[in-house]
Amino acid sequence: MQEAELKILGVEDAEAYAELRMQALEENPEAFASTLEEERQHPDLVRKYKERLKGSQSFTWGIKAGNELAGVITLLPMQMKKLQHKATILAMYVKPAFRGCGFGGRLVEAALKQADKDGVEQVQLTVVSGNEHALRLYEACGFSVFSTEKEAMKTADGYEDEHWMVCFLK
Repeated sequence: MQEAELKILGVEDAEAYAELRMQALEENPEAFASTLEEERQHPDLVRKYKERLKGSQSFTWGIKAGNELAGVITLLPMQMKKLQHKATILAMYVKPAFRGCGFGGRLVEAALKQADKDGVEQVQLTVVSGNEHALRLYEACGFSVFSTEKEAMKTADGYEDEHWMVCFLK
C-alpha cells in the first residue's frame, strides 16, 4: 500500500478539493448527481468549498499522496431528531492513478469510525449500479444493497440505476 496522509479537510484545502471535484465530474460523470457544467457555472467554486469544509454539519476527509490530493469522502450525519441514528456518505472519489492502493478503503473506514464515535447506528450511500469496483469496495467495508432505484439519474446517454447501500454499526 502506498504511503499517504489521511486527514479531515479544512478551508486551506478548498482549492485542491475543487480541482479534484472537477476532475471527478469530468472523468466519472455517471457517478455523481452534479454535472461538470453545473459546477463550472458557479461563480466561485473555491469559496463554495471553503464554506462547506469549515461547516460543522459534515466531515470531509482527504487522502494525500505526497502533496497531491488523491481522494475524498464526505460523511453527512442526519440532523433531525428522529434521523440522528443515520448518516450518509457522499462525494466519494479516488483519482484513477491511486485506485487499487487501498485509499478508498481507508477513506470509507475513516467515515465509518467517525460515525460510530458519534453514536450513528447506520450509514447509507448510493452507488451507480454499473460501478462494480465501488460496489466491491463498499461491500468489503460492510455495506449491503437494500434497494435499487431504477432510472435514478437521467443523462444525455440514458438512465443510470442506483443501488442504495447500508452499513449497520450497532
